[in-house]
Amino acid sequence: FRIGAWRPRNANGKETGPAPLYAGLEQSSNLMTLHLSDMVSMDAMFSVAEASGAWPEGGLFRGPVSMLGASETSLRSLVSGYAGIMAGGRTRASSSIRGHDAGDYVFASQRGAEDVVRMMRGVVTRGTAAGAMRGMNVAIAGKTGTTQDGRDGIFIGMTPSVVVGVWVGRDDNRVPDPPMRGNGIPARIARDVFEGAAA
Repeated sequence: FRIGAWRPRNANGKETGPAPLYAGLEQSSNLMTLHLSDMVSMDAMFSVAEASGAWPEGGLFRGPVSMLGASETSLRSLVSGYAGIMAGGRTRASSSIRGHDAGDYVFASQRGAEDVVRMMRGVVTRGTAAGAMRGMNVAIAGKTGTTQDGRDGIFIGMTPSVVVGVWVGRDDNRVPDPPMRGNGIPARIARDVFEGAAA
C-alpha cells in the first residue's frame, strides 16, 4: 500500500488483508484507516472530527498522515470529541463570537455514534486494550494510541457518565526506554481511575 512515496505500515509490520471494520479499530490498523478514508472521503472524515470538537475548526492538516494522528490537538479537545460520541453524536458547542453557550451541536447520527461505541467496546474486550483491562469491573469503550516511534502513548475510555483521557510521554520530547504504548501505562492509569470512581 503506497500513497505517493509514503508506504504506511501497521505497528506490527503486518498486512492482514480484508477484515471487518470493527476488527481494524480493535487492532489499531493504520492500513484499514487509510483504506477507509479513501473509500469514504478524507475531507468528510476531517469535517466530522472537527465538528465533534476533537480538533478546532480548520485544525486538521488535510492529508493522509492526519488519518493516523499526525495533526496535533489537546487531550482536553480529544476527550470532548469522544464525549460527543458517547452522547449520541452531540456535543456542546460554544460561540467564541457571542461568548455564550450555543447549545447542542449534532455532528453524527445517533445510530452511527452508537455503532462506534460498540466497536470501541471491542478495543477493550478483544483489542489493543484487552490486556490492560482484563478483569475490570467497569464496562467501558476505549481507544489506544501510540506515536510511530513510541514517544507518546494515549488511552481514552468512556462510559455513559464519564470520559477519561490519559496521555503519557516525556516533556523533553525524547523517546522513553522502553518506548511508550497506549495500551500500557496510559490504559492502566485509566483503568485505575474508572475503578476508583466506581468504588
